[in-house]
Amino acid sequence: MQQMEHSQTWCYYAGRHRRIPVWLLLIGPHQVRPFAIAHSSCLETLRGAMHQTWTTIQTNLVHAHILFQQAASELPPHRRTQLGACGHWTPTQVVAHLAGWDREAARALQALVAGAPEDLVSDVDAFNQASVAARAHLSWDGTCWELRMAHEMLQHAIAALILTQRPAQGYLPWMDGRLADYALHTTQLHAWVVADP
Repeated sequence: MQQMEHSQTWCYYAGRHRRIPVWLLLIGPHQVRPFAIAHSSCLETLRGAMHQTWTTIQTNLVHAHILFQQAASELPPHRRTQLGACGHWTPTQVVAHLAGWDREAARALQALVAGAPEDLVSDVDAFNQASVAARAHLSWDGTCWELRMAHEMLQHAIAALILTQRPAQGYLPWMDGRLADYALHTTQLHAWVVADP
C-alpha cells in the first residue's frame, strides 16, 4: 500500500472529530471502515495519487501478462499437460488459475465502481479448485485465450475505477498480489522449459 501515514485530516470517526491519517479514509477489503467524512475535500487530496497509482498498476499488469504469455508460448506441446509446473498443477491449469483470479479481481473492482456490496473470496483454495475446474474443458490455446480475455477485463475495470475516482487503496495489495502471482508462475514456466527444452 502506498505510504500516506504522515498526511492527516480532520474527520468524524468513532463518535467525535479527530485528526486521523488520510489512508484510513480509503475503502477496500480488510480496511478499517466506514466513516462519515466531515469535509468532502478530505478525499480530494488523494485523487491525483490514486490516478497515478492505478495507472502504474495497469502498466505493470500489462508487462506481467506479456511476460507470462511469452513464457507459456515457449513450452513444448508435450509439457503443457504434464503435472508439476506448480505443485500438482499442469501449465494449462496454471494459466486457468491466473485467468480465474484476473476475472475475480475485475469483478470486484466493477462492483466497487457500481457501489455494490463487497463479496470477496473467503476460501482461496476452494476458489482455485473451482476456477481451474471451470476451465478444464478448454484446450491449451483456449485457456491462453481465456487468460487474455480475463486480463483485458481487469484492465477495463481499472480504467473505469480511474475514471470514476472511487477510493480503492484497500484493493492495491490485491493488485500487488496479482503481479506477484504472474511473476511466480512466469518463473515456474521458465524453469519448466529449462528442465526439458
